[in-house]
Amino acid sequence: MELRTVWSLALVVFTQSVWCEDVKLDQSPSQVKRPGDTVKLVCQTSGFTMTSFYMHWIRQKQGKALEWIGRVNCGTTNIVYADSFKDHFTLTEDVSTSTQYLEARSLTVEDSAVYYCARAEHCDTFDYWGKGTQVTVSNDVPTAPSSLLTFSQCGGEVNKVSTLGCLATGFSPGSVTFKWTSGGSDLTDFVQYPTVQSDGGKYMGVSHIRIQQKDWDKTKTVQCAVEHPGGNKEANIIKRVVQSPTVTLMPVPSGNTQYLVCMIEDFAPGIFTVKWKQNNKVVDGTTLPGVQKSGLYSANSFLKVNMTDWKNKPEYTCEVVHHGKTIIEKITNVNCPSLQNGDSSTRDKSPKAGSGEHPTVVVNLPSEEELKSSEKKVKLACLMTSSTPCDYQIKWRSDGTYHDGITSPPQKILNGSTYLVTSVLEITKDDWEKEGFQVTCAALNGSDENSVPKQKTVSKAQAPEPETGFALSCREEGDEDDEFKSLWSTTSTFIFLFLLSFTYSMLFSLAKVLLRLLTKC
Repeated sequence: MELRTVWSLALVVFTQSVWCEDVKLDQSPSQVKRPGDTVKLVCQTSGFTMTSFYMHWIRQKQGKALEWIGRVNCGTTNIVYADSFKDHFTLTEDVSTSTQYLEARSLTVEDSAVYYCARAEHCDTFDYWGKGTQVTVSNDVPTAPSSLLTFSQCGGEVNKVSTLGCLATGFSPGSVTFKWTSGGSDLTDFVQYPTVQSDGGKYMGVSHIRIQQKDWDKTKTVQCAVEHPGGNKEANIIKRVVQSPTVTLMPVPSGNTQYLVCMIEDFAPGIFTVKWKQNNKVVDGTTLPGVQKSGLYSANSFLKVNMTDWKNKPEYTCEVVHHGKTIIEKITNVNCPSLQNGDSSTRDKSPKAGSGEHPTVVVNLPSEEELKSSEKKVKLACLMTSSTPCDYQIKWRSDGTYHDGITSPPQKILNGSTYLVTSVLEITKDDWEKEGFQVTCAALNGSDENSVPKQKTVSKAQAPEPETGFALSCREEGDEDDEFKSLWSTTSTFIFLFLLSFTYSMLFSLAKVLLRLLTKC
């Protein structure tokens, strides 16, 4: 109800007031006086020749009609007052500075009102108004505004102009002055509405400003300040950045359940929606709220899939809507019998399969945090990409023979033209710390037992840098730099989800560190 009253009064004044970027009537800030005091208000004119017009003064008490006080025939001694005010107010002017003055002596509580100066070309037409000066006459001890709220218009700018606003509440008496600044410069194209008293006796006031979009884009921040005898407040309005998210969809197996994780990264503002589909049928997932870091947001959405459904190879879709833009990522299961763990016939020799070509192999080392923990084992992750993943099997070797790790099913990446397979190997920390101990991850080709496997050998000598938590070589054995970059930029996050050994916040930071490292390779 109170806010409706604020805007109703604002509309009444606004419809009777016009401001032009050339003609200006700048008035004094709000005044708080005690009964018996004197107040002198200023109306500084510009953009026209003052002596060619009449200047009038009008006041409006809260909830009352406008009251005409008097007028000056500028540049002459012709001054006319309303009968009820001629002994209480004095109108003067300074032609040299194009300034009008209104002075009132022996103020009473009844003089509390908003006082306007207005220009008239004829006696009965006011074509330009000042913004008004709030005068409050009271014996009460001033109470500063309890809050200052900021807001900006919904949707885009109109005619390349944006509107920003401020709402001050909880102050008394009702005289406040709003000021707007940007980049250290004062902004003048703003409107301050008359204050409104609430049921509890406190007041609220509203001001809004129009700012050119080019200026808003340049400064990014506009400051609103409210001045009151009880104390001042200020607040910043920061231009909202719009950045579309990067969406990555990946699987995380867990026992008899397959989880699909839709990672939504580096977006603003933080409002978004996620819709999951199974073969174009909407299904229920779980979406976590966005977490803001360094101005941008990141979020996760999860879908729990029954392993029986997963093996039937349906197509799953994560559909993210952000700021009117829809981003769609799809995934489906690829089942390769040769990639299943536990086949004793392939423990010590290459698996039999097809005739794939040139896979890429990358190994992630144990993190600094993992090495310093009390756990007795550490994990290594091996990532293989290939256009024909079923032609290869990931095997680990540390003692001259091949061993299985925990291997994920192949997943499409890189616009569906390439597949990713991840395998995790746990070893004791004591083995990893041994001098000369090495571990090899190999992609074995089942079509030719005598072929040289694509492989990557790592050791403690490639210990991770403390600030990154891992170490990566920028060159693979027999692979191209651009293949390596493409693999890591697409799959780095998956490693940590698959390991399930890092916190949510570390997940995003490590992925970003990987990308930074790749740019240096």
